[in-house]
Amino acid sequence: MRVTAILVGLTASATAHANSPPDAGEYHLQPEVEADVGLSVLGLGYEHPVATHVSVGAMAGITSTYFSPWFDQGDRTDGYVLGVRATWFAQETGRGLYVAPFLRGARITTDAERGSGLGVAGGVFVGWDWRVGRRVDVRVGAGAQYLDYRVHGTGIDAPFIALDGMIAYPL
Repeated sequence: MRVTAILVGLTASATAHANSPPDAGEYHLQPEVEADVGLSVLGLGYEHPVATHVSVGAMAGITSTYFSPWFDQGDRTDGYVLGVRATWFAQETGRGLYVAPFLRGARITTDAERGSGLGVAGGVFVGWDWRVGRRVDVRVGAGAQYLDYRVHGTGIDAPFIALDGMIAYPL
């Protein structure tokens, strides 16, 4: 009788644990602190959920079009950047497929050292978000962008591929 009571207790406990919902962080979007490590930007940001499948973020960092001369797309530009992005996630968890339009403004200088000016970039990423370990999210995506980073006629004014990389720590 005692063995039966122990087995019933263990079974009930295991069933309750298996049916209990995961932690809130496991199945809902959360605010995150992010490191943006894309093709033309390196920055720090903050992203906040605004709907079940949508987060909005802002970032600040540095930008460079070091790659533009390699593809005959203009002169290299470097500078400081501020950006915003909205991210739609296919799942409420924020994992898996995402689509993220973005807009950035930058204070840039050209490789030709003809001065400094303001530039704008905008585009969209499509990618995948993974949870790595218990507290880190990694996003990898690709898409298209338009870069208008020119100073006195030099720089880049062209469409280009966009590569997204994000390492985030949910709060």
